[in-house]
Amino acid sequence: MKLLVLTLALATATPAFAGGLFSIFPASIPTECVTVAQRERVPIVMKSKDEAIQAAMKLERLDARDPAVAQCRQTVSRLKAFL
Repeated sequence: MKLLVLTLALATATPAFAGGLFSIFPASIPTECVTVAQRERVPIVMKSKDEAIQAAMKLERLDARDPAVAQCRQTVSRLKAFL
């Protein structure tokens, strides 16, 4: 469930959210997550639901003590609350 929420939050971090959850690809990741994405070799623009799921799984596995990871997770949590 947690993975699904993260995936949705990453996938919906774009102004095109009104078009539907999984019909909005390509979708950009939140700007707070760009540093982590580049470091972990995750695409900045998700082209499919599969890429978004893989990115969410990778974010879940990263060490929360890293300030960039913590900031990214915090942003994803705020987006989740917005949903």
